[in-house]
Amino acid sequence: MADSVNVFPPSLRVTDADGNPVAGAKLKFFEAGTSTPLTVYSDDALTTSLGTVVYCDSAGYPVTAEGGSTKTLIYAGTTDYKLTITDADDVTIAEHDDNPGALDTSGFAVTSAAPSMPVVTRATSSWSVASDAPGTLYRCNVAGSSQTVSFPSAVTAGDGYLFGLQYDGVASANVVIYQTVSGQTITDGADSAASSGALVEHGQTKWFVSDGAGWRVAFAKRGLLDRGQAILVTDRLTAAPASPTAGAIYLINGTPTGTWSSLSFAEHDLVEADGLGGWTRHRPTTDCGWIAYVQDENLFTAFTGTAWADWSNIEAPAQTYQKVAVFHHQRADGTGGGSTLTGSRQTYPLTTFVNSGGSNVIPGVSLATNTITALPVGTYRITGKAVFRNPDEAQLYFYNVTDAATAVTGAVVYAATSVGNDAVAFIDGIFSVDTEAGENFRVEYRVGQATGAVGLGGASGYSDGVEVYGVFVITSLAEIQGPQGDTGPQGAAGDDAGNARLTFNTSTTAADPGAGKFAFDSATLGSITAMYISATDADSADIDDFLATLDDSTSSIKSTITFRENGTPGNFLTVKVDGTATDNTGWWTVPVAYVSGALPSNADSMKMLASQTGDAGVTTAGIVFDLDGGASNIESGLQAWVQVPFACTIQEASLLADTTGSIVIDVWKDTYANYPPTNAESITASAPPTLSSAQKSSDATLTGWTTSVAAGDVLMANVDSVSGLNHAVLTLKVERS
Repeated sequence: MADSVNVFPPSLRVTDADGNPVAGAKLKFFEAGTSTPLTVYSDDALTTSLGTVVYCDSAGYPVTAEGGSTKTLIYAGTTDYKLTITDADDVTIAEHDDNPGALDTSGFAVTSAAPSMPVVTRATSSWSVASDAPGTLYRCNVAGSSQTVSFPSAVTAGDGYLFGLQYDGVASANVVIYQTVSGQTITDGADSAASSGALVEHGQTKWFVSDGAGWRVAFAKRGLLDRGQAILVTDRLTAAPASPTAGAIYLINGTPTGTWSSLSFAEHDLVEADGLGGWTRHRPTTDCGWIAYVQDENLFTAFTGTAWADWSNIEAPAQTYQKVAVFHHQRADGTGGGSTLTGSRQTYPLTTFVNSGGSNVIPGVSLATNTITALPVGTYRITGKAVFRNPDEAQLYFYNVTDAATAVTGAVVYAATSVGNDAVAFIDGIFSVDTEAGENFRVEYRVGQATGAVGLGGASGYSDGVEVYGVFVITSLAEIQGPQGDTGPQGAAGDDAGNARLTFNTSTTAADPGAGKFAFDSATLGSITAMYISATDADSADIDDFLATLDDSTSSIKSTITFRENGTPGNFLTVKVDGTATDNTGWWTVPVAYVSGALPSNADSMKMLASQTGDAGVTTAGIVFDLDGGASNIESGLQAWVQVPFACTIQEASLLADTTGSIVIDVWKDTYANYPPTNAESITASAPPTLSSAQKSSDATLTGWTTSVAAGDVLMANVDSVSGLNHAVLTLKVERS
């Protein structure tokens, strides 16, 4: 419609000074400030002309023609005008110039207003979005079932048509699948276009806008619980699964095949199933920092550089057991142990593999005809004892059948030859198996006097079912460890994947490398022994306090420092701090040694990341000597020995006895090569472990003792004198080096 303005409102008429109508008055129109006549009209559309002069009837009311009776309104266009009012004889009654014409709206944009955002609920399983209700948000209530939503044609809806879909209802297996018509696509940013998709989380919302030919995702919101959490990835695959769940996301972990290959997907892409056989690709960019949780593998992975890098997933260690094999010489209740033979060494009967098949058994080992077979590669300890009736003297041996050599020799014990005197022979020692296929062993004995059916143990009748005359335990030393040391202090916290940004200086001079710079004392990686580093980083931040922590640990390696080139993290250099740093005021000298990586180029910008080593832990252990006289008193000269598998320092000696009595025990030490030790290798000086009419004693002073023990040394406890005791235990408390 034309722009117009009503000149004479309805009921307005021309009157004289006394208010009387002027019959035949004339209204003459001109362009403002001129004498150029201006046409006026009887309608606001400016289609019916009244000419440039409008005549009035006898009552002074404008009419459509001179002398006519049809009353009219008067409209002018956008041109400013002048109005002259005269009587029928053209005598001027009034004149008004520069009257504004109508507002010119020809340059105004013509738009249609849409509702702000009406909300419509949909709860049926299949429905279509309206093409004449722009701005509508559809609440998709999936409490009853999943929904399939069809878009209107983007061509019909037109460019700029906007609507939204929101997943509504308690999260469940139900989903909202949306799809276009006529093969039109939905594009989300720079990712590949698809013709369908899915909403799978409570509160998840997407808005779609038409471009006249297809659809684009205008904006989207994840579920109500999403606050930047990791992307949930169902699995890592190279081929599309047969029946994926709508909304399921997969990580392509190799060259894609099948459907994924035909869609030009690539390794590292995340692809989302729409539930209708279609896929939407999400392609990570270099260092985008995406984090995904792979549900099938229970681990996190992050897109670092140009590939996905799995995070270390810390799990509780699996339960472990001390691995042992226990063997008995076992007979029926009231049955003697069997007869002994004198002369050469004899095979000792092993009748029962006690823990065969147990969770803590040494794997692979078995017992066949008194022989322990297939003991696997490793280091072991054999401890055991056996009862002999009237043997005069007795001794046990652990014999390696495979190597035809004695592995461990037990102590000699004595018993009177009269009837009823028993002796308990002991064996205790460490041995190794080196053959991959395993090695075979047997227990052997030697006695000074043969005895009849009870030589290998008398029939006591007290064991309530079985008689056990010999017990032998083989322990794997691979699972033995001391108590855990104290936890070291936490290392200094990093900032933004690095403690500081620094520039490399190729100078090898022991001097201030310059503000924000670092240097080494050698250009040869293997010859680096010191780092020179500024107390301020390349961003002018003070890092004095941080540098002071690099040598705080009590471990020999104080910290590990890695320099990575900014923008090229694959260019790195790692060194370890192995000494005390020196503050030179404004710069530091830090003792370091090369670990890995390459030397940077001059002026390279590097990010420094330092990881402090925890303080060294302290581990203590006990070395035990069991001195048992059996049914008789301990005799002078009784010995027990053990090979120590680790270096250590003796801190304390304690002595316990079965009753009040007196005993003096010397301790001898020698190398494995010189075994056995003798009195000449005593380490107790004038302060051997002693009980004097007492049942216990402890000595942490160890006056004059040689307390250092090397790995593999053999310690032997020798009874120098004894009175009134059947059983005594000497324990040496040691600190491992």
